[in-house]
Amino acid sequence: MPEADDSASPKPSQRTGPTFASDGSIAGLAAGRDINIGSPSSINDLVLELQHLSLNGAFQRFRKIDLKAGVLGDLLTKNPRRASDLVGRLFKDDPVGTRQLIRQLDAAFAGKLMLFMRPAARADLMAFHGAPARIIGSMSPRDGGALLSDLARGDLSSATNVLGSFPITHRTDYIGQMEPRQAARVLVASPATEAAEIIERLRSSDRNAAEILSAEVQTVAEAARREDSLRLTALVLKIVSVALLLACVFLLATRGGGPAQPDSNVAGPPNPSSTTQPSTAPPASNLGNRPAASAVSAVPRDFPTDRLLRNELLRWADVCSQWLDEPEARNNQVTRLIYSCQTEQGVWIVYTQYSLKVTPFSFGKPNQADAIAGAWKGPDQRQGTYLLYARDRGRPGIWLQEDGTSRIAFMLWAPEGSNLGEQQLADSLRRLLEGHGYSLTS
Repeated sequence: MPEADDSASPKPSQRTGPTFASDGSIAGLAAGRDINIGSPSSINDLVLELQHLSLNGAFQRFRKIDLKAGVLGDLLTKNPRRASDLVGRLFKDDPVGTRQLIRQLDAAFAGKLMLFMRPAARADLMAFHGAPARIIGSMSPRDGGALLSDLARGDLSSATNVLGSFPITHRTDYIGQMEPRQAARVLVASPATEAAEIIERLRSSDRNAAEILSAEVQTVAEAARREDSLRLTALVLKIVSVALLLACVFLLATRGGGPAQPDSNVAGPPNPSSTTQPSTAPPASNLGNRPAASAVSAVPRDFPTDRLLRNELLRWADVCSQWLDEPEARNNQVTRLIYSCQTEQGVWIVYTQYSLKVTPFSFGKPNQADAIAGAWKGPDQRQGTYLLYARDRGRPGIWLQEDGTSRIAFMLWAPEGSNLGEQQLADSLRRLLEGHGYSLTS
């Protein structure tokens, strides 16, 4: 993208400011009109328009631009959130076009653009770019660790390969900034000697972080061993079942070709050996009925044990089949358990539970002066307070905080980029709550 010449005459937008038409667009950039994208003034005016329009309006304008990469470069410096939102919307509507766009971007530029996106979208776009190692390697350990966590959550093999492409010192830096659970999964999938060296290096610089990570590695490794054991048991049972079936077929075949059978009209005593005996082995089909593993494998230290967060997640099993595990830590101590899922309708359900070492609800809670407050009642005679607030412009959210000692709160966020109005979205969140046993009063 050409740079503006400081000695040149002032740009029209700088002399008079942009002139907005009745539809919210900048005069001269109305829909359907040919514009000269390439001059600094036209790009500046277009970037201003993309910032001031609603997200839907800006997205429709953005889709018509040919030189999207150049416009994104300007927009990212002025409004990173809007730049990320536009690419996120494009990704939903046109994955092929988004793949082509992302591959045009410099790795560092692409990484900055992804920092404002949802974890799932960030992982997908890194795969589209085709060089996740270059993206992560161009960023600070903190930001690179966050992106590596996203990658590990969706594609553990790719995350392990990316980490292995860095020198051992860089690997330690990134592992130290990853979510503990995802970092542990990557280390368990890595060669044992390398994983041990990374933990020892981390221990020399941050002992508490190394201890937390070591505990997570043990938990993940034990879960993997149990899963391997179940798979082996299922395989053995399948082999035994096939062998028994073949034996029965062989036995019936040999009986059919043997000596003549006694006259069926002549009654005789029943043959004890021919009586079918109940099998003591569990049928192989029952293996598929095992309950799914809980989203929370263990209760961390310093968290309430009277109300387990894993039990709350089960209430939403009809709309949430998979939960994201994103614990929050401060000063190398886990302060909040955070689990989130997105329904098929795009609604985000987010649960959080605070450690006994912190003041509950003192952080992470919406703080908006225009939020609507009220009370709620739910299953098992539980109750508390709620806040109806704006998660983003035109996108409502509800925070529900429970009374008592559970230290649990949960949130519902309306879908991004919905065509419904704010009130309609808020009503849909209320209906979702009512369908799961909650009633809200002002």
